[in-house]
Amino acid sequence: MSLDAGQLVEQLGAARLNFDLCEADGRLEMRLKALHFLGVPCPNWLLPHVIAEETGQRDRLHFRVQASLPFIGTVTSYRGHLTIGERESL
Repeated sequence: MSLDAGQLVEQLGAARLNFDLCEADGRLEMRLKALHFLGVPCPNWLLPHVIAEETGQRDRLHFRVQASLPFIGTVTSYRGHLTIGERESL
């Protein structure tokens, strides 16, 4: 992951995804704005609709992800949390 021109860029193998980041009601929202596969841009009318939300509470990072495709609908949806442990010093 990297930050480029205010967008989060995630490289997943041959796919590069660009997300807008925004805060809404205490959540970090990541909304897919562009997708390139092998360097070729995906046309907007075929662009998957991806929403990822994250919140933090004490030592937990909660997340929810949903992805849908035009003409097909939801292809994946999941939620969960990560527990953030304390760092051990070396």
